[in-house]
Amino acid sequence: MRLVSCFAAPAVLLAACGPDVTLATDPSGSGSTTASDTASADTDSPGNEGVGETTPSDATDTTGPGVLDTGESGVTVTTSGDTTSIDTSDTTTAPPTYCEVTDCDDADPCTADTCHESTETCEHTIAAGMSCDDADECTSADVCLPDGTCAGEASCPIEHCGVIDEDETWGPELVHLLTCSVTVEGPSEPVLTILDGTTVLVEPAFGFLVGTGSMPGRLDVQGGVEGVMITSASPAPLPGDWWGGRFGSGDTGSTLMGVTIEYAGTASSEGVAVRLSGAEVAITDSVIRDSGNHGIFAISDAVLEMSGTAVVDNAGDGIRFESGAHLGGVSPSFVNNVVTGNGGAALRVFANDVGHLDASSSYAGNGEAIEVSRRPTVSATWRHLDADYELFGNLRIESIEEDVTIEIEAGTRISGGGLFIDGFFSDGFEQLLVMGTAEEPVHFDGVNLTTFADDNSDNPPSEFNHAIIENGNGIQVYGGVTRIRDCEIRNNDVAVNGAAVSVNSYTDVQITNTVIEDNEGAGLFLYWPLTAPFTNNTVTGNTIPARVAGVVPESLDLSSSFTGNGEDVIEILSGAWASTTWPLLGVPYRVQGLATSWSPPLPVTLTIDPGVTVLFAEGAGLEFGGLLSTPNGTLPQLGGLQAIGTPTQPITFRSASPTPAPGDWQGLIFTPEALPSAMQYVSIQHAGDAPSAGAVVVQADGVTVSDCTISDTDGWAIYNDGATATLSGNTYFANSDGDVFP
Repeated sequence: MRLVSCFAAPAVLLAACGPDVTLATDPSGSGSTTASDTASADTDSPGNEGVGETTPSDATDTTGPGVLDTGESGVTVTTSGDTTSIDTSDTTTAPPTYCEVTDCDDADPCTADTCHESTETCEHTIAAGMSCDDADECTSADVCLPDGTCAGEASCPIEHCGVIDEDETWGPELVHLLTCSVTVEGPSEPVLTILDGTTVLVEPAFGFLVGTGSMPGRLDVQGGVEGVMITSASPAPLPGDWWGGRFGSGDTGSTLMGVTIEYAGTASSEGVAVRLSGAEVAITDSVIRDSGNHGIFAISDAVLEMSGTAVVDNAGDGIRFESGAHLGGVSPSFVNNVVTGNGGAALRVFANDVGHLDASSSYAGNGEAIEVSRRPTVSATWRHLDADYELFGNLRIESIEEDVTIEIEAGTRISGGGLFIDGFFSDGFEQLLVMGTAEEPVHFDGVNLTTFADDNSDNPPSEFNHAIIENGNGIQVYGGVTRIRDCEIRNNDVAVNGAAVSVNSYTDVQITNTVIEDNEGAGLFLYWPLTAPFTNNTVTGNTIPARVAGVVPESLDLSSSFTGNGEDVIEILSGAWASTTWPLLGVPYRVQGLATSWSPPLPVTLTIDPGVTVLFAEGAGLEFGGLLSTPNGTLPQLGGLQAIGTPTQPITFRSASPTPAPGDWQGLIFTPEALPSAMQYVSIQHAGDAPSAGAVVVQADGVTVSDCTISDTDGWAIYNDGATATLSGNTYFANSDGDVFP
């Protein structure tokens, strides 16, 4: 029962009595309530009058301050003076609700757990995308899936080791780890395919072996957009960490596209990132870098096709070929590649591969240039690249099954070794075309250039156009047809015949608009006359301008210059075996020995132009006519001299000594086989060396000497030995034995 007390007082208005009625005291009588006059009351409803009224036994005395406990749970009446308050709050403990006593957590990290009081139920909703832990150490970034399971991205690599003898594909979903070397070969010709985006890590001293045993196999790397990475498994990788890839003769055509191969080249594998031995491999759009030695090494007739690939920063050569290995594809096939930063050569290739190299690739920035070896046996163009060609040894251009033409583009630089045109022992022809321009000459540095060719009229000319040839042995010509135009031949160490340009046999050689300067030795050695013009050349700064046979000087002309050398003399090495003329070239001739002018069976006449000076070395002289010994006896050799000067341009024969003396040289000897000869306006000085008896020795009739000066002879000026010379208008002085004998 609830005990409710209602109090009446003056000016107190009874508004209601009951738990929902408020008593308000208005001290002013206006009927408004105040906080201090408020009390709770219980009003009996109709029909329940008297119920709940206060009795003495149910209430505390209200005459003074105190608390009246009504006995009703949660109702307390408090009085203080004239104020009474009723507290109806429930002070008892309410029973727990369903959600307070129910644990809805199902311990599933992939559900959101909810308690519903109204239905007294738990709801478990899948929380897709929420982070979770699947307790698998080989996954990462674990999340809840729509089916309520927890799963992560695989993070542990897939390990590989041993033989792959069936087709197999490695994808980018996981990193692949070689814990030992992987061999791809088997009776079914297996193919290992590595897809775009894949990463392969290799433990130290391991690698790929493809077709290296007795069975075939192939590696197909398909790096297209993202690329494929094959690298060291070391957290701090270094060049030479792992073997690299080896492709043997059992390889069935591996292709490497879009792959980066780095830190390979273990010393035990020859320090090579990619090694081909008898294999045919195509590499495109790839990177091969940081090898312990070479980037690519090919031997045993291996074939490499390569484009769009960078071979960079390897300790040895970028690409190295040996034992018949070569570049494949249609020339030029080596295109859009970059070979730079390597410690050795950019490439070491054979001469027949040079035609495959294209200027779309870059070869600069390596320790050495492009090294070329072996003989060229196929026609090719050597293109102007951004690195020099360096010749290893002497390369012989030689036709074996077909004609061979090597053309060298303008601007090309070639150094070291030698380049030989070898046409003596072939049915075809060999041709070297050096096609420089004034703006971009071809530059040979330290290269020995030699043409060996027969006299085959079908052999096309070899040409040197706008070439700079220096620091080697110059150009040596042995037969064939050669054109040297607009060149600079300089600073050569002339070991062959002592000359920068040497023509050693009868040949068709043209030299025009060329500078031959500052060579160690003679500028020219010409043993045979030139059948093509020698015009507008400058031969200067050499030891001497030229060393020639007696038949050669008429091949030279005054449009060329021979001055400014150590000695401005043209050395005569022999007599004339054919009729010839020694023209006025602005420098004297110097006869080095007893030069005999004769040749069976034709008569030979030496003509000397006005103004020419002929110097004679010690013991030298000119002899005309002679006898040739044969098994059947002797043959007469007919030779003569026509030395006709003028009063203003006399011809001079004198000693070559800087301090001349009588008897320095032999003199002029007309043997019994001499042809009729004539000298006019000739000065002869310091002759008479034994066994000559005079400056002019006459043993045949028909010799005429007129208006000449003969002086300082050790012997007679003119010695008639069994013949009579026709003499007129001559001047003689200081001859030790006299003027004319007898």
